[in-house]
Amino acid sequence: MANTKKCSASRAHPIQVHDHCPDRPYIELRIPSDAKSVEAVTFTAIAHDQGWASSENTVSFTWFEASVRRPGGRSNLRSMIIMHNQLADPEFHEQTSRWSAESGLLQRSWVQALEPGDVVQLIPKARYPCWVNIVKECRIGIEYEPASEEQRKRHPKPYPGAESYTYALSLTTKEIRLLTVQPATNITDKLDVSWSISNLDDKEIKFSALSYCWGAPLDTVEMMVSSDLEPEKKTTFDINPTVDLALRRLRRSDQVLHIWIDAICINQENYEERSRQVGLMRDIFSRAERVHIWLGEGHDGVDACLRIARNVYNYNLKDCPGGTDCNCDGTRHSLTFKDVDTLAESKRARGLLPTFHHMDEVFRLLEPSFPDNVADWAGGSKATSLATLMVGLISNPWFSRVWVVQEVLLSQQAFVHSSKEVIPWIELRQTSEWLEDPKFTHWHFDYHIQSHTAMPAIWKRLRTNKELPDILDVFLDGHDLRASDPRDKIFALLVFGNETHAVQNLDKLIRPDYNKSTEQVFADFSRWWIREKRSLDILSAIHSQQGRTWRQTLYESHGDDQLPHPSWALGSTGRSKWSKASLCAQFDFCATGKREADISLLEASDPLKLLLRGRRISRISCMGYIPIEDMYPYGEHPEQQSEAPSIIDRIFDPCGFTGFWGIEIIVHDAKDKLMRSRTEYRDHTNAHWAYCSRSKLPSLCPTEAGGFCSYETDKLPTCLEKSFFVTEDGMSGLCPWMAKEGDFIALLDGGKVPYLLRQVTGPNAGKEEVFQFVGECYVEGIMHGEYFEDRRDLDDSEVLAIV
Repeated sequence: MANTKKCSASRAHPIQVHDHCPDRPYIELRIPSDAKSVEAVTFTAIAHDQGWASSENTVSFTWFEASVRRPGGRSNLRSMIIMHNQLADPEFHEQTSRWSAESGLLQRSWVQALEPGDVVQLIPKARYPCWVNIVKECRIGIEYEPASEEQRKRHPKPYPGAESYTYALSLTTKEIRLLTVQPATNITDKLDVSWSISNLDDKEIKFSALSYCWGAPLDTVEMMVSSDLEPEKKTTFDINPTVDLALRRLRRSDQVLHIWIDAICINQENYEERSRQVGLMRDIFSRAERVHIWLGEGHDGVDACLRIARNVYNYNLKDCPGGTDCNCDGTRHSLTFKDVDTLAESKRARGLLPTFHHMDEVFRLLEPSFPDNVADWAGGSKATSLATLMVGLISNPWFSRVWVVQEVLLSQQAFVHSSKEVIPWIELRQTSEWLEDPKFTHWHFDYHIQSHTAMPAIWKRLRTNKELPDILDVFLDGHDLRASDPRDKIFALLVFGNETHAVQNLDKLIRPDYNKSTEQVFADFSRWWIREKRSLDILSAIHSQQGRTWRQTLYESHGDDQLPHPSWALGSTGRSKWSKASLCAQFDFCATGKREADISLLEASDPLKLLLRGRRISRISCMGYIPIEDMYPYGEHPEQQSEAPSIIDRIFDPCGFTGFWGIEIIVHDAKDKLMRSRTEYRDHTNAHWAYCSRSKLPSLCPTEAGGFCSYETDKLPTCLEKSFFVTEDGMSGLCPWMAKEGDFIALLDGGKVPYLLRQVTGPNAGKEEVFQFVGECYVEGIMHGEYFEDRRDLDDSEVLAIV
């Protein structure tokens, strides 16, 4: 098109990627803010694998994935494979893949879903021992149609404006609005909708609730709504097309539908009402007779997944005979038990075992009935399997929306809808759990998608816990979820916390309040937790945040010293598995003994500033790569080593046993694990040094005189950052990748580990001495209170202001 604009990014920096390297973008490109729609994305990679392979291999287990990072923690698009390297070829080859409207359904849908501000990423990957992705150069190009000046000024909302609401809800009682949808026989019939005000204290009210994903507010449709108080008066509502389609599918042909929908039944622009209604969400979804989960309209792949789950569950539970004898509501049980058993017996006759819970047998029997585009949606006919198909389902934005957790888990009964398909939620949930079971994952060969078939970890924790967990644990598990409003990452999960489940009675610091900024909501939550627990453990949870992890997971251009504000508070982006990658989560340290946080300092006038009592004990003077020759974790007697090698093993994880930075390797026997560790470490290190000529890494080595000298090493994977430091007074330790020379080491009352603070300098410093919070660190010789042993009667503490 003549109006098409282009932008591109390129990077030429040789790297080697191994199975145990962190998943990290090699290059990324942000979609310009003036884009109306993206027409094409072109990926180019110049790379090769290790140049040799077994004769049994038919594909190189080195490849490139496309991923999207969305600002504000909103739902990301699914990661997808772009291309594999040529198998066992030691020469660099340039490969290009262009995704556009002419591409297959999967790639076409991915491109069409891109929005202005999205960051498109190219991630090199490798899997299994000895496989290495050797990258020389990569490029990303984007072609897009620019928005007109008028289109750029439009900011449609996925909910009605405040002017659409004639009557305000009470802020002191349990009043809610309900929609009444009149019957219709055809999906195209006009919606006839009215609303009324009801009270949750009324035991007689009966209603359903809708659980759905708002989506991007690019388009709206009009809906006429009348009030039960003034039936003749019609109000025009602009609603999201998702809601319009859901109501058309959910309305009955023989009776009215009473339903609660957040985007319509809450005046989203009235912050007091919105805050009050969020506090009632537990009551709303637990009182609803049914919760309808709406996944969308016209997605044949999603429809196919629901039919699979319906029949897998039925075969194992034997609830319905299936086939022509099925008279169940919703999606039919199209398969009989005999259908599945016959296929299983034919496999046994060929010397093959049926799959776990006969899931693949059900899939193979249903596959011929799927439309042709289902295979395309799952990655192409050659890539289609039950696992690849379910990846597409779990990638639906609904599964990562933060509000749906309470909408479903608090419901009396929930049903999943896609177009005309309807199945009980319990059937989909159970099938998903079976898919994650090692008895199934070890059978199939979809090596690069196993982790994508799992639902977010929070579902399992909240469903299996008999007692409500600590709200901080709930919040950290919820990192894998997304919200259009980052504040909801806290508000939506309060109901599941042991200390916070009675939302209506919460302290004002953490009670839902949309008058607060996002920064203050997260700062108040962190401050409240410190006050209630008299502990600073929540500061270590900073390392679960994007850009704050112990190992670098960001594109290299982001590796600067810009910390968020406030630097000490939790944020809305991160991953649940990173919450375990901290000293506080992995070890039992007590660097400050039994000292508790001074909670009197928490009542600060500035909600974004944290005052803590502590002491600056030293300062980083020099940093280098880990001296692995002195800290090798996998020697003959690891139990006799200092704690530093254990930290290298469990936090930096160069062998993949924790799975913090990639796919976890599970080894149950301790002796086998030690032998496996040596093999994995050697293979990982070899991947970085055997296929290129490079300079050794500068490190620091302790001397006999008690000091440190510089030396160079090639015994360390080069994907590890400079994480070893020496202080001004000769102490040494380990730190996260974002630490810098000049950072202070501080022992803060209430903290189990030392922390790194960075003094604020420059024009924004002001007269008061203030610091940014960098993170935790390990310092040899002071992790168990040794610093205070000779200072019992000395009070050298000070109040430190952290911003």
